[in-house]
Amino acid sequence: MFIIGLDSTFMEVAMMYLVKDLHTTLGNVQSIIAVYTLVRGCLVLFGAKMQDVIGRKRTFLTGAIIYGIGKVIAASSLNSSTLLLGWSIIEGFGAAFMLPATSAIITSTYSGPRRTFALSLTTGWKKTMLTTTYP
Repeated sequence: MFIIGLDSTFMEVAMMYLVKDLHTTLGNVQSIIAVYTLVRGCLVLFGAKMQDVIGRKRTFLTGAIIYGIGKVIAASSLNSSTLLLGWSIIEGFGAAFMLPATSAIITSTYSGPRRTFALSLTTGWKKTMLTTTYP
């Protein structure tokens, strides 16, 4: 959860550097960030359903692997199209698997005040991820 939230923040902070390094426009970078949010939001229900099909742990690990592949592609991108593919689409898909699995794993692992504490930590990160603002 921390990495997903931190990654979104990095993209927003690094917008001007991405424009320069990828030889693109600010609108292009903002679109890439918006597509990531849309992909993640649209597929989160699919990620939740996958828990019923393959299990919580396997769903989370599958999401983490997909997210990692997207991270490698995004980190090595030389243009905005590769960044769109790696960060927005592949990482968004992986994050959509990881988000509901994390909540389900915490709910089934902890009980009582420990569950409340664990869920409050993840909710803080989810709120950060869902309430992003663009300059």
